[in-house]
Amino acid sequence: MEGNRASRPARSVEQASRIAGFFRMGDCLGKQFRYRSIVPYACKSPFPRPSLAPAALALTCALALSACAGTTERTTPASTLAPMPAAAREPTELYWWRSAGDPLLAELVETGLAQNRDLTCQALSLRRANERARSHARRIDTRIGRLFDTRGTDVDAAEEAARAFTYADRRADLAARIARSYIATRELQEMLDAREETLTATRDNAEIAAFREKAGLVSGVDTGLAGTALAASNDDIGTLQTRYEDSRHALAQLVGLSDAALEAKLGETGQVPDIGALPPEETTPEDIARRADLLALERRLIAHLIESKVSDEDLAAALADLKDPAALPEADTATPARAVVRQWREARDAALDELATSRNRMALSTERQTKLDAAMSRARDTVEDARLAYRTGTGTMATLYVAEDAMRKLGDARISARSARAQATIGNWDAQGLGWSEADLDPPAPPADGPEVLVCE
Repeated sequence: MEGNRASRPARSVEQASRIAGFFRMGDCLGKQFRYRSIVPYACKSPFPRPSLAPAALALTCALALSACAGTTERTTPASTLAPMPAAAREPTELYWWRSAGDPLLAELVETGLAQNRDLTCQALSLRRANERARSHARRIDTRIGRLFDTRGTDVDAAEEAARAFTYADRRADLAARIARSYIATRELQEMLDAREETLTATRDNAEIAAFREKAGLVSGVDTGLAGTALAASNDDIGTLQTRYEDSRHALAQLVGLSDAALEAKLGETGQVPDIGALPPEETTPEDIARRADLLALERRLIAHLIESKVSDEDLAAALADLKDPAALPEADTATPARAVVRQWREARDAALDELATSRNRMALSTERQTKLDAAMSRARDTVEDARLAYRTGTGTMATLYVAEDAMRKLGDARISARSARAQATIGNWDAQGLGWSEADLDPPAPPADGPEVLVCE
């Protein structure tokens, strides 16, 4: 290691000035500090490091800057909406399910996170790996070796941080999957409730049609239509009941509850919570600064470059590419540093696309819900008029049948639109990287006195 360091060419004044210029960009780096980005490992060391690996130092700043200046602005259909105040874009609660407005949703997510075996095993694995890394760092031979080379220290720190961010990302992902499953279950439950409520009116129509046929006021067509409507309603209820039970079972598996326990929590009736939010007018790189998967990728790439002994020349070329907003040529991956820059940009762009897609869905589902609410109001008035006309003998069963069938379909569409809006909002929170906090980077050991013995492979 010492020989390698001695043979490395001295950094030119121009290179040193270029790297120092990146450090002076306080606004961009400040955002990275706030979100525990890669920058603190290279730019915020509390102790002097006379021989800190240049590759780690400079590429760290390069990756940080790429999140702020290397991407063009992306817009969504939400751009046509009124701009959201800047303060409203900052999350008030990183664990978004706690402020979503549905206590049962929050309870189920917390229960699922606490009882998930895979997540608990991952937390144990993270703790053990970190303990081994710290133990290795305390060994006398390792400490003596680091008097001459700091690369080992930087690699260990980057890999330890990557493991922690990966765990936080998996935890946030599980929370989002539980929430999505909960919304889907509530959607089916609300549709089932609506069908059962309309079943009474359908039976009433069939009785009136039979009475009027016996009195010779109408033909058998009316009783035939009424019977068809009644049979269709019963079949819909049976189908929805099966789908609801299947969805409820899948949610119980995710949360770690029995079917009976979850059924008791959901209750006999329920509806999709109105947690849809208005999307901001645009998508920017700052919006994904908290994504744990990107933070983990940064650390893994840094560790890889340190171990690859990237030269100052390759690193300077990578920094120059980052200062240029144009995309890298397809074939320009000849050096490890530039290949890493490309990989980082691709991951960042994919995250921005995911966020833009979620905000598209938020905008479209909000618009759809507004239109369906207005249509449902008119459909109710039409059904009331058609039902009154039939009972007074001035209308036909066919008209009533069509009006009620249209209102049932609109009712299902309204429930579906509210569900889609809630799903899009959850997807937006997840795409932003919410759902984890700094406490998740060092998870506590699980209790050892539980009713079951935890076995991890």
